Amino acid sequence: DITQVTISISRKTTTGTMMLSRNPVTIISATKI
Repeated sequence: DITQVTISISRKTTTGTMMLSRNPVTIISATKI
């Protein structure tokens, strides 16, 4: 099971709204059978 989460932060600037994208976080969970 692999889950990738992308977090972006919107910040108000003088020219409008700027979207700041952070580094994508990859979460890998494995179950031993």
